Amino acid sequence: MKNIISLPIIILITLSLATFACAKVSEKCKTNLKKIENDQYYLIYVNNTFGEFKVYSSNKKRQESKSNEFIFSLVDDLHNLIIENKDTYKNQEKFEELESSSLLNKRGDSNDEKKFYIGESSFIYPISSVDNVVVLNAYLSKNLVEKVISYDSIIDVEPDLHSAKYQSYYNKEDILKETNWEKLAVRENAAFHLSLISQGQYNKNLVNKYDNNYYYPYSGGKDVDIIILDAGFHFNYSEFSNSNERNAKCIGYILNGKFYQSEKCACDFYTHGDKVADVAGGLKYGAANKANIYGIAHSTEYITIDDSDAIAALQQIYENMIRPHKTIISISYCIVREKKSSFYKQYTSLIDKITEKGGIIVCSADNGYGEIDGESTNYYYLPCSSPNTICVGGIQNKSKSKMDDVYTKSEGSTYGKDVDIYAPFWVETKIIKDNKVINESGSGNSFGTPLVSGIIATIISENSKIKFTKNSMLKLLLDNAIPFDYKRKTLHMVNNGKHIVYSEDGVYYGCGINAGNKLCYSMSTTTRSTTKKTTTAKKTTTTKKTTTTKKTTTTKKTTTTNKKTTNKTTSKKASTTKKVTTKKVTTKKVITKVVTVNKKNN
Repeated sequence: MKNIISLPIIILITLSLATFACAKVSEKCKTNLKKIENDQYYLIYVNNTFGEFKVYSSNKKRQESKSNEFIFSLVDDLHNLIIENKDTYKNQEKFEELESSSLLNKRGDSNDEKKFYIGESSFIYPISSVDNVVVLNAYLSKNLVEKVISYDSIIDVEPDLHSAKYQSYYNKEDILKETNWEKLAVRENAAFHLSLISQGQYNKNLVNKYDNNYYYPYSGGKDVDIIILDAGFHFNYSEFSNSNERNAKCIGYILNGKFYQSEKCACDFYTHGDKVADVAGGLKYGAANKANIYGIAHSTEYITIDDSDAIAALQQIYENMIRPHKTIISISYCIVREKKSSFYKQYTSLIDKITEKGGIIVCSADNGYGEIDGESTNYYYLPCSSPNTICVGGIQNKSKSKMDDVYTKSEGSTYGKDVDIYAPFWVETKIIKDNKVINESGSGNSFGTPLVSGIIATIISENSKIKFTKNSMLKLLLDNAIPFDYKRKTLHMVNNGKHIVYSEDGVYYGCGINAGNKLCYSMSTTTRSTTKKTTTAKKTTTTKKTTTTKKTTTTKKTTTTNKKTTNKTTSKKASTTKKVTTKKVTTKKVITKVVTVNKKNN
């Protein structure tokens, strides 16, 4: 008697096979397709049962092996399927580009130098083969994926994801958590004056190799104006080439107390203004490479600054250039006066008015060795001595080889009650000189001033909803600053908010924020009568050096700083004096004798 399989059983088997097939396809389709809307590249995993397949073979003959014939036949089928479904692609321009490239490959007209033959299609081609699995790289529309995966020989289809990242010695998440920046930008192997301001104090006993990167918020001073008063400017070169992101230009120049609007204000014999502008906002050497940079030249003919020019420049800014809480004025000169002089009153009144409008004036302390304290000496260094400016002195950053000397006052910088904060005294720049783009260093408080101006611009751009004033900005700068001692006084080196100190080679001898933010942990050692708790760093290197945590005084000093901030920002009060000074000093040590006439004595 013959075995008869009933119809219900056949239907059941058919349904079971169909269910299995659907489940198989469903398993294959776990490729995050729901999140993918646009055309993109996919990795297609193929079951190759015909033996070894060499991806990088110079032989075009498919008959060389059954494996070659199978793979390239499949590639041809999928290529044709792609061409037939052209209308499912959203990016038609990309499709036509690949289609054209495929035709060139087919004719052998491609100019590309190919040592290996991987097929004629630019849409799909083999990239890997191990044992019986061959991987194809294919540019597919979302709708095509389900059609491709239905092929019997295809094991799986996955999006070509951007999964891997190059490992770096710094931790992006740690930096963003500490600084509260929305997005991080890193300028690798940056100039020394930039790397210094974006990390805490380097200690060779904790960190093996100094970190040369400059870390700053990605906003980079966007939509913030830095107005620079100086000798002259060039903006038509690489350091200011990102014109799609910001403005960088000369507004005009001052001569004999008159403002002349002009975009040409280059000074061909003196590069001081060019260096200052580059340190403020240059693409490579500037602190805020997305800030608007506006130059006002005091003179393109002389390196001295007349009183009339100094007043006229501030008048132009006060009347026409202040965007409230978005404007920084960088001034790198000093004029010495006594408080009762009419010039002092007019000049400081303009500073006060600019501040009331929402501008922040950053200026340089004098280059020299003395102490600036208008109240005790009766000499006021303008604009530094004004209570409505942020005055910048210098630190001793002349050489990386002497890091122990860096965190102290520069030998060429003045100090005192009128000086608010300190910044790198030596800088590197790229400027135009004699119609050539050259690299040139600079030194002086003139250059710490635009550096602080750039830091302020990045703070404002990163906190666009906060209406910063001179006082609130100075408080923030002091809170972020690195304290150091000088003549039994605590001074403050500027920092942009990022204090984690990294080692370029990833080798540390300690833990905490001053050693790569490595975790510290406690070990308890029990004795007969007491239990001792010792804090040590987790082992982070393969060296035999003992890893111990060294206590620092940073926290205590910072606390002291906060207590002193209020007094610091209000200590620039002038007192009445009978002395009359007759000299004017620029930050570049250019001294002009000025005769002061007292009308009461005439």
